Order: sequence, then structure tokens, then C-alpha cells
Amino acid sequence: MPYAINDGVRIHYEVEGSGPTVLLHAGLAMCAEDWRDFGQIEVLKQDFRLILVEGRGFGSSDKPHDPAAYDLPLRVSDLTAILDDLGLKQAHYYGHSYGGRLGWGLAAYAPPRFRSLIISGAHPYATNSQGIRDLLQQSPEAFLAAIDKIYGPYMNPTRRARLEKNDFKALLAMSNDQPSLEDTLPSMQCAPRARFTSGGRIHPESCR
Repeated sequence: MPYAINDGVRIHYEVEGSGPTVLLHAGLAMCAEDWRDFGQIEVLKQDFRLILVEGRGFGSSDKPHDPAAYDLPLRVSDLTAILDDLGLKQAHYYGHSYGGRLGWGLAAYAPPRFRSLIISGAHPYATNSQGIRDLLQQSPEAFLAAIDKIYGPYMNPTRRARLEKNDFKALLAMSNDQPSLEDTLPSMQCAPRARFTSGGRIHPESCR
């Protein structure tokens, strides 16, 4: 089971497929298996080398309980540590929700290491996470009930069991408010509808 070590914290990742390298980071309380459940891995690994990351606090990675351990620059350096562990200078990045917020962090703190960013379910503006903290402080069951509503018909017993295994103290620690990263926007080129080409470049199908 491969790990990258960053400042004493173990970050678990898995590698599948071959081709241009894409590092994937899922949302809050999700792990590598969730990517597989939703079908992305089976499709993408046919054309790309995929690095499935379980960020600090999730899955098989270490789970600090100190909120300072989840500062954005530290989490960005977790991803560059994975690239270093694999001997990679650069990769593409695909992040959703919590992972999408981390994608904005890559644009701010590590732009030379990533050839492109695909960000879904996240924006670069300041974020107040008090609602998530309130649920986690109330009880794990309250938090899981909220996640049930988000997943809707995509929730199944296997996924629910994985969510229940989370370290809820770690989830609370990582649910800190996020500073604005909107200063990154002027330096970014956006392709709203983009796809990877076989040569590893981002091809904009349309730009508006």
C-alpha cells in the first residue's frame, strides 16, 4: 500500500491505468473506493494513468485531530509529496468538492507542478464551514444524515458503511473556514467544457 510522507503525515494513494497522469482527489469523507463506485476509474484508466489520493484525514491516510494540520498549504504539499514519491515533475489534477477547493489551492501554491486543473463543486471565494462543524459537533449521526441527503439515490449500504468508518474528530478538525483564493483567477486560463486529449493536453471544446 503506497504512502507519501509529508512532514511526518502518511498520505495514501493508489495508481491505476497508463497514459498522461491525472491526480484525483474526492470530496469530504470520501475515499478512493468512491471514485470506483461512481464509475470514473473504469472509464478514465483506459487512457490515463490515475493517482487516486486519500487526503489527510480520509481513508487509509493519517488523521490528525489538530485543525492546524489541515491548513491549505500543508494539504497542497501532500499532493506535491505524492508527485515527488512517484518521481513526477507534473500531472493533471481533477478535484471534486473538498478536492476541488484543494485544486484552487494548487493554483495558489503549486502552479508549476500541475499542467491543468479540473475543478468541480468548489469555488475560490472565502468559505464559512460552521454548518458542517455544527453537524459534526452535534453527532456523527447528524452529519451522516446530511450526507445521505446529498448522495440521495447514490447512497448504498457499502458506501454508507465506509462513511461510518470515518474519524469524525479528524473531519471536525479539517472543517475549518477557508480563506479567499480569488487572487488566483486573473492568472488562470479557463476552458469551461474541456476534455483530455490522448497527448495529455486540455482541449477546450468551447470557451465562453
